[in-house]
Amino acid sequence: MGPGAVAAGQSRAVAIAACRALFRAASPKSTGRDRFHLRWLGRYLKSSYSPQDVQRTLFALTALTIAAAIDQHCAGASDVLVCGGGAQNAVLMGELEAALAPRTLATTAAEGIAINEVEALAFAWLARETLAGRPGNLRP
Repeated sequence: MGPGAVAAGQSRAVAIAACRALFRAASPKSTGRDRFHLRWLGRYLKSSYSPQDVQRTLFALTALTIAAAIDQHCAGASDVLVCGGGAQNAVLMGELEAALAPRTLATTAAEGIAINEVEALAFAWLARETLAGRPGNLRP
């Protein structure tokens, strides 16, 4: 199965439906293990789903969620840079490439910033802005 393909299309639909409330929530929003965990996932799984299908569906869901956020908040973007652990995952990068097409996808390393240093740099920038008395966030 190539990048962008989703195994067990039915499980994809179930995962998306299960996340609908989060998707509909107004920004800013965040999630993590408090909302998505193995017990939560177990409520939506069927015994016929292979572990590979479930994992591939979660990759696709992640990519589609990221693509939707980019479409909503910066639709004119032609390039997308990825950082963090996901940038090292070939399957996720393939799903992102498919979901974000025709945008160009690369890691921050292509721009000279190591993929695991972006968060530290962002917090350093926010600290600098705070010390200078400037806001470090977008205004509504």
